[in-house]
Amino acid sequence: EFADTQVAALSTTQLGNFTATDFSAFADTQVAALTTTQIGALNISQLRALTTTDIGEFADTQIGALSVTQLANLSATNLSALDSTQAAGLTTTQIGSLSATQLRGLTDTDIGEFSTTQLRALSQTQISSLTATAVSALDDTQFGSLTTTQLRGLTATQLSGLSTTDVGEFTTTQIQALATTQLAAFGTTNLTSLDTSQVGALTTTQIASLSATTFSGLADTQVQALSATQVGALTVTQIRNLSTTDVGEFADTQVAALSTTQLAALSATNLSALDSTQTGALTTTQVASLSATQIAPRVRMPAPVMTIPVISPPCSATSISRSRAKPSRHQAPQASPRGGPGRRRRKTPGPGRQRAARWPPGTNRPWHEYGSGSSPGV
Repeated sequence: EFADTQVAALSTTQLGNFTATDFSAFADTQVAALTTTQIGALNISQLRALTTTDIGEFADTQIGALSVTQLANLSATNLSALDSTQAAGLTTTQIGSLSATQLRGLTDTDIGEFSTTQLRALSQTQISSLTATAVSALDDTQFGSLTTTQLRGLTATQLSGLSTTDVGEFTTTQIQALATTQLAAFGTTNLTSLDTSQVGALTTTQIASLSATTFSGLADTQVQALSATQVGALTVTQIRNLSTTDVGEFADTQVAALSTTQLAALSATNLSALDSTQTGALTTTQVASLSATQIAPRVRMPAPVMTIPVISPPCSATSISRSRAKPSRHQAPQASPRGGPGRRRRKTPGPGRQRAARWPPGTNRPWHEYGSGSSPGV
């Protein structure tokens, strides 16, 4: 067997004369002794004869020395044998040449070891060929490095496999780049986990594409993060499915941004859920567009009060003088001219209680002053 130094001394022509079986028999130390120039001279037959163990013996610098043609002849199984260090040794040119089958051969760990520069070398087609778990294995820095063109290559399967943490790694620019079908693939759970900046970045087309269930599931902070333009993009179906709680989450400026068509889609129950600040934000145009059914729950008319006019009879001069003379029952007692304060006047006797007249002594009393059956006295 050749020593490691002897292997390193072989010319590219000499190395090319080795059969695939001979080359596959090289020990790991002999393979490690090959220079990058020798690696670049390996023919297709020699490379195809390599086992996963043989590939595992290549140093990262030797992996990086393989040409695009050589790399294309490595099986997906052999590529899957690359460890993270070897995968990190792939150049952007090599990565851009990998087939979808070869990429699927890379493990999640391999993809996770890709630098941002390597990831950017992947085409949209290559991105779509990655497994869902490989995409999910990307960290926030890697995800943030993906271009909007690359993101358009993500499939519904890949997007639905993302966790809420993965979704949180999307930048606002990347969120805006997603097609409506991709956004729908997020699922309600992931969409309702978007932070306020991500929600605020959604385009009007994306907003209108959200299912009624998804939009209704947004938290109050997410709803309040919507701009007036975004609110104006809500569909009638989305608005009709809002609960009173959902309506209560709207800011007054958002309520004012609703079109008359959108406002007409709100039920009377939902309109009655608006608080005074929200109601006060309605424009005159919006108020004028409300139907009688929508207004009824908010209007509480007072019960009609019937007023009966009181017609006073004409007053005579006598009654006027009496009314002026007669003290009110609420009036404090007046002092009597002959008595002290508060002295009450004696009542005039009624029938049967006539008071006996006081005649001076020695004066004849008239006969009619006597009672019945009495005779006049002298």
